Amino acid sequence: MMQRLLYLTPLLVLFGCSSTNNKTTSSHTNSMFDNANRLACSIQYADSHQFCTCFVSVLSDVTPVAIKQKTVGGDPSSINELASIMIQHSDKLNQCEVLKTPDLSISNIKLTALGQAILLEHKDKILTPENRFNLVPHLTIGYEFSMDQIGAIEKRAYSEKLVKVDQNAFYFSLLNNGVVERESLYKYQHGDLYLRAQSTTEQTIQNEYKIPYNYQCQFVIGKCSSVSHSGLKKTVYTEFREGYWISNQPTFGVKRKIVIKIFGIDGLPLYEYNLFQNGRTSEYVRKQRNK
Repeated sequence: MMQRLLYLTPLLVLFGCSSTNNKTTSSHTNSMFDNANRLACSIQYADSHQFCTCFVSVLSDVTPVAIKQKTVGGDPSSINELASIMIQHSDKLNQCEVLKTPDLSISNIKLTALGQAILLEHKDKILTPENRFNLVPHLTIGYEFSMDQIGAIEKRAYSEKLVKVDQNAFYFSLLNNGVVERESLYKYQHGDLYLRAQSTTEQTIQNEYKIPYNYQCQFVIGKCSSVSHSGLKKTVYTEFREGYWISNQPTFGVKRKIVIKIFGIDGLPLYEYNLFQNGRTSEYVRKQRNK
């Protein structure tokens, strides 16, 4: 949310330099406020005209005239006040996200040493676009694993335990420190992760298994879009490169990240690497809990 405010700062300075002591009319204030936001948005999101039109309109509707006057007057305190307005009305502003054209480019990042080691260790036993629908479950009941973050100080409390195999589908219960918290919560089939609905809603039936919207594009090569329960459209771009899946996918708000995943021939994740826009990274590897 603050990222949207950063590009307003120079405009606030300009407004401050050009402002006078004369009070402007409400309509003039609204016009100046909208024009400033429209210009700032068009600079930041040059290829997302519809998004900017929506965003400027919503922000104008939810911002009190007094704050608009401080903004066009170049008052620095208006930045914090606008931030509060954006947070308070984030649900309305987020509705504009469906109109935004995301940057789906994928940088030429390389696998880390750990990622390369996992590919080498599991050579010829990696999930690929070609073999994904030919997987034959071979794990035994009771198999327990977790995706542990590299460098984490504390051991991950949650793990998944295999409780049922039905043809080519695995069913796992969620454990918290070894104690079952959700029975048969997950189903893995052809690598896809399904989540068992805990209750009946407009979108789900209790105990029905469905792929969560943020996993629906996981194995789709190229551009793919899914829609959340709240109606937000999320777009992902994925490629398969020499044993690993790399994708450009959304995180929070308008931010995105690059994700690299390696899956075993059993369809379960072996490795995950995340590169966020601010340069932060995280790395996870599968650990068997009950050797």
